[in-house]
Amino acid sequence: MKFLVETEVFAEAPVDRLKDLITAQLARRSKGYGESPVKVEAAYGVLGRRGAVAIVDAPDADTLQAILVNAPLFHFERMVVTPLVDLPSSLKLMAEAAEKVSKPL
Repeated sequence: MKFLVETEVFAEAPVDRLKDLITAQLARRSKGYGESPVKVEAAYGVLGRRGAVAIVDAPDADTLQAILVNAPLFHFERMVVTPLVDLPSSLKLMAEAAEKVSKPL
């Protein structure tokens, strides 16, 4: 299952600790998540913000949660996690649903 993970470091985060936390987060990401099936497919910084976005593939939300709560920055950032669906399948389902509701009773 794919998820969009959006993060932003709190403005109140302790600046004196951010360098070490960010370094730890980068090191953790570069060596991977061990035997975990969670994979980061793409990650980007966000222009003008103290955060990032990533597309993450995980078997389920609980497995992803276990990775996220152990991130060095977890307690210093806001996270929004959105489950994603395959676009062609989603569009097909939306077209079928629209067709059903547009038929006269």
